[in-house]
Amino acid sequence: MKGFIRNGVLLLAVVVVVFGCVKEGKKYSSCERGPMIIEGFSSPESVASDNKGKMFFVSNVGEELLPSTKDGDGFISLVTKEGKIKELKYLPAGDEFLDAPKGMVVVGKVLYVTDIDRVVGYNIKNRKKVFELDMSSEGSLFLNDLVVVGKDTLLVSATDIGKIYIINTGKEPSYELLAGGIPYVNGLYFDPHSSMVFVVSFGGEEKKIGDIGVIDLASDKASYKVLKKDVGQLDGVALIPGYGIVISDWVEFGKPGRMLAFTPATGEVDVVSVFGQIQGPADFFYDPSCGKVWIPRMTEGKVQIENFR
Repeated sequence: MKGFIRNGVLLLAVVVVVFGCVKEGKKYSSCERGPMIIEGFSSPESVASDNKGKMFFVSNVGEELLPSTKDGDGFISLVTKEGKIKELKYLPAGDEFLDAPKGMVVVGKVLYVTDIDRVVGYNIKNRKKVFELDMSSEGSLFLNDLVVVGKDTLLVSATDIGKIYIINTGKEPSYELLAGGIPYVNGLYFDPHSSMVFVVSFGGEEKKIGDIGVIDLASDKASYKVLKKDVGQLDGVALIPGYGIVISDWVEFGKPGRMLAFTPATGEVDVVSVFGQIQGPADFFYDPSCGKVWIPRMTEGKVQIENFR
């Protein structure tokens, strides 16, 4: 309900800026601006930021929305905090390639990204590849979201085979299965205070509508537990103060998506109102320094920066 109230106020003062068409006028800091839309991407799937919140990265699956096709046309864009595309094809550099990059996290100076059946890491300063983990033997062609859960430790979702893996990014990179049997598992969010991993799933042929679930990493035997069944075609997930667990929901291909707020204590799911219609809301990023959410509008080739304060 809080989202609808927020939107009623928002519509009175909203100004949408599409970069490349910015009108002269009063200058605002990136935190003061209202909702804005950045255009010019190629099937943007995920957003991540460096530890200082100054460099933002957008993964692009490619001109066509082919998330499991090895066509070499994927890339990662560098965007300023103000929402200006600084370099559209920032990564990879040189002779390196990406096919369909999706989920990303930045740890120190390294950006890790999933790419169909592998996880790749790049130094965000010199753009050199510093990490690669081949997971093709698992049979997945849809490695999807990434989340940091500890030193040298990530989790990755494999959407097409319904599994989550633990990745060791240390001197001897490796992976092992954390949980399976999660149909069309998609977005992951780790809460370090509770050691809980919140898990959302997309839905597909076998199970049309995705669920919200959780894995307790503090438990001796970590296992997946469903918190809310049949919620939507869920993609990104994050804990945002004042909202609870926020989730992006595609709803249905070809139709406007939505942002949801889930309260684990009550099981209540509310719609969070955002500016305009968002088509294909994918793996969004929450910037706590400004209280803003960067939402990839995947099927439109856009990223929307939305106030969440």
